[in-house]
Amino acid sequence: MTVRKATQTDVGPIAHVHVAAWQACYRGLMPDEFLDRLSVSDREASWRKALDAAGRTLLVCRSERQTVGAACGPTRYQDKDASLVGELYAFYVLPDFWGGECGHALWKCVEKEIALAKFDELNV
Repeated sequence: MTVRKATQTDVGPIAHVHVAAWQACYRGLMPDEFLDRLSVSDREASWRKALDAAGRTLLVCRSERQTVGAACGPTRYQDKDASLVGELYAFYVLPDFWGGECGHALWKCVEKEIALAKFDELNV
């Protein structure tokens, strides 16, 4: 299992994980019609944009069958100082792997990225 910074080739797998996680996690909490309309291609566009955003870090965890994505960087909250406060924007794991080691490994890398950026605080 490896955790590394994402590249453009990771956008598709991250978008797939995003949609699958939402459909599993929010089923019964959000309308089925909304969840069923979630589109990997739509998510690809937003993840591509996130990957290109200045100051943001997009990480992926890969094992044989699994891609997990998280994005972290300066806070988006207007009432916080973006030079001091970091934010975990997203954290997605394929449902078949919930509770596994990849999520833990990814979280440790998010913590390292926040520390390297010298943020005093992390919003999640």
